[in-house]
Amino acid sequence: MSIEQTPFNSRNPSNTKRLRNFLLVPQILRLAWADARDYLTRLFIRASWKRQGLLIFPAARLYYESRSQIKIHGRCSIGNFSVLLVGESQNPVGFPLLEIGNHVHIGEQTNIRACGGFIKIGSNVLIANQVTMVSANHGTKLGKLMIDQEIKRGDILIEDDVWIGAGAVILPGAIVRKGAVIAAGAVVRGEVPSNTIFGGIPAKKISERI
Repeated sequence: MSIEQTPFNSRNPSNTKRLRNFLLVPQILRLAWADARDYLTRLFIRASWKRQGLLIFPAARLYYESRSQIKIHGRCSIGNFSVLLVGESQNPVGFPLLEIGNHVHIGEQTNIRACGGFIKIGSNVLIANQVTMVSANHGTKLGKLMIDQEIKRGDILIEDDVWIGAGAVILPGAIVRKGAVIAAGAVVRGEVPSNTIFGGIPAKKISERI
């Protein structure tokens, strides 16, 4: 009894489809491994930070590029749906850096982006919900599309023992000195002196701690 073998015809649509699917297997495996590796890396980082006393809620997100750097010291918490991002701007000056001190609480839906500049947050700091800190800004030159404007760097410094109220916006270049309080909804630019209370748009001194 003889078995007739049908020669492989690459022009046959069904054979072409099978060949295409076969060639996709290595690529699919590489993508699956990359996703698994990234997931395991995130688990490892979260576990190591947890041992240091850092609590990152499940829906919080930390993003950073390979040549960027995040430093977070112990006894900190980052609330759900908050985003901490460190990445290079279109025209970076050095590598951006986000550093968070010891015993810092970051509320929910807070947006901290060290893109193009440094953001340094001291120790014993309270950052409420929906706060925004961004260390770079777009240019506004007339005659040039906004999406094509140059990125301007502006480092942000938050010193120790600061309270930033809900919905506040900390603009590039802002410095909030030790013991200061930022009222809810304030838009901060420039320097806030120690132990003062700032509020409004733009933020101005409204009181002092007593």
